[in-house]
Amino acid sequence: MLRVVALLLAAPAPLVAQAPCSAVGKAQWTVKTEAPLPPLKAKAIASADFTALPAPASVVSGVKGAKSTETRYPDTLEGKYKEGELVSLTGWVRFIKLSNDDCDFHIQVTPDSVSTGGMIIVEIPQADAKHVTDGLLRAELDSARKNVESDLKLKKDPSTSGNKIGSAYMTFEGALFFDAPHYPNCDKRGVGMQASTCWEIHPVTQVKFAKKP
Repeated sequence: MLRVVALLLAAPAPLVAQAPCSAVGKAQWTVKTEAPLPPLKAKAIASADFTALPAPASVVSGVKGAKSTETRYPDTLEGKYKEGELVSLTGWVRFIKLSNDDCDFHIQVTPDSVSTGGMIIVEIPQADAKHVTDGLLRAELDSARKNVESDLKLKKDPSTSGNKIGSAYMTFEGALFFDAPHYPNCDKRGVGMQASTCWEIHPVTQVKFAKKP
């Protein structure tokens, strides 16, 4: 009897399954969960050019409602980019977390694997009907999230406190998005490093490894 009690006391506590994330975002949520605009051929943007993109004119001029708009800004950027079009960014994945306020995969990307300068945020929404209404987009997001977890060798969803990454050089493709509610304090975003711009790729629809420089 004593031996049985001892074994029971020594046995590890059963693992408690992590409850699935269910929170749905509010700020600019419609825009964050829309598929990229056609034509669906991604424009590659170098990190330096990405961080140099100006804010939409309507946000800078303080147009009422511009920080909480649920439609994409019509402004043309640098004479060649528009919010919502399909773009791609290649860089070093430095950090990933599951955002507990909207269930996005929040990923921080930098142009090199050492410094934290030039950090850009890219995000992949949760691929279910509660978060994304477009079925085709949900399929792309589901694939992108699974690819990220597989490529970064994560055995489960990233934690809400985050996972540090350092050796993955990847290309992210998706819709160009301006996180207007944070403007002009764009550098207040980020974990352990400051974002260099309020521009993001959100939603990310495709992820793949890139050849390291």
